[in-house]
Amino acid sequence: MKWQGNVGTAIVVRKDGRYLDPKHLKVLCNFCQYHMQRLFQDLWEDMQDSSKKQAVENELTHTAFERYFQEYRTKMLKKYKKKEPEQYGQWQRLQSPYLVDGPSPIREAVEPEEPQVTYLVNTRKDLARVKAKFAR
Repeated sequence: MKWQGNVGTAIVVRKDGRYLDPKHLKVLCNFCQYHMQRLFQDLWEDMQDSSKKQAVENELTHTAFERYFQEYRTKMLKKYKKKEPEQYGQWQRLQSPYLVDGPSPIREAVEPEEPQVTYLVNTRKDLARVKAKFAR
C-alpha cells in the first residue's frame, strides 16, 4: 500500500496486541486520507470556527470510524462480487476491528517465552557493571 509519497516500510501494530488485518489498515488509511483530511482542511481555513472544531471531534470517534468501516466494506463487496471471488470472500468475512478478539498470530510466534533483560548503558561505569555481571 503506498502512502504519503512512498515513505518506506512501516510496522503497524495494535496497542492492545490484537490482530490487525491488512484490510483494517487499508480502511484506516482511507478514513484518515479521504474522510478526515477534508474536515481538517476546513478547520485549517478557519481555526476560530467552533463548529468546524466540533465537526472534527464528532468524526474522531469509535462510532464514526465504525460507520466509515461498514460503508467502505460495502463498497468493496460491490466492487469484488463478480470480478474477484477470493477478494469478495475476504471482505465478506472481515469483521470490524473493534470486534477482533485474541492476539495477533504473528505476536504469538515471535514473542519470547522468557522476558529478555535490557540494560541501559550511559557511562563507562555502567558498561563495566554490565560486563562484570556477565563475566560471572
